[in-house]
Amino acid sequence: MSKFKFCPNCATAVADRQIDHRRLPACPNCTFIDWRNAKPCAGALVIREGKVLLVKRGIEPAKGHWDVPGGFMEAHETPEQATIRELREETGLVITDLIYLIAVPDIYGEVPANGVEPDFTLNIYFTARAESGDPVAADDAAEVRWFPLDALPSDTELAFPHQRSVMQALRDTRH
Repeated sequence: MSKFKFCPNCATAVADRQIDHRRLPACPNCTFIDWRNAKPCAGALVIREGKVLLVKRGIEPAKGHWDVPGGFMEAHETPEQATIRELREETGLVITDLIYLIAVPDIYGEVPANGVEPDFTLNIYFTARAESGDPVAADDAAEVRWFPLDALPSDTELAFPHQRSVMQALRDTRH
């Protein structure tokens, strides 16, 4: 079920409409369509001396779980720009040598119990190198830690389901 009961443009009740081979909530009075697009996110697995940097989330969703440093892209930002900004905000590190690793869809947080669709995300990841310095937990990160590639957090310790695929992609590139 869509988050929209009424059009955010003109307040008319939305109704399902057949659009591009699928049924989507749309306004019968104006041009609004709830496309259910994923929100783009970007992050980096910073590698140093055979270890990868992860952050412990200090906020919900998944507070207290390990996460790849990164976050939501801002308007007019490329995935690379968002990754560089997010790493600086969360860890204080200036990163370089971004190399595309994987893009994985997921949802952000729990699926609402009321039948409303969750927030969908498209998570774009890179590997990177820190120019210098030591990471410090900042912004919404409660802790930072370097993990050996052969001793990554368990699936239940990771913040989001898609990160299993990210960790596997990282292992695959390192063997």
